[in-house]
Amino acid sequence: MHSARFRCPGCRGETLRVIAALELGPDDDNDEQQIQALTCDSCGFVGAGVYQESRRGAGEGVHHWGIALPPSTYIGLAAALAACTHPDSPACDCGAHRRFGARGDDGRRRPLALLEVDGPSFSLVLRR
Repeated sequence: MHSARFRCPGCRGETLRVIAALELGPDDDNDEQQIQALTCDSCGFVGAGVYQESRRGAGEGVHHWGIALPPSTYIGLAAALAACTHPDSPACDCGAHRRFGARGDDGRRRPLALLEVDGPSFSLVLRR
């Protein structure tokens, strides 16, 4: 699906890739937001990624980060993302878009809040 490769936090190789993603659309802080399923082709690391982009004046920026997931949580995430028939449409009303695109009382999306995580977050760094 995605050809970009990122540095894996497990093996440090440039072999981490996005295998599925859902576009979640804007929220109170971001103009674009995605949740992503990540896997390493070398060491088998699995996780979730969040891509956030804001184009709001002086606060413009991109934040792309990930977190390790236990295998059972990762399998559920990857299956939910893959089941969506319109992953590029924030207006999609599938279960994955409703779950990961939900906003909190503060108007922000926290797409990973419902997932069991397995370690600290890390920046997603493109291979150069």
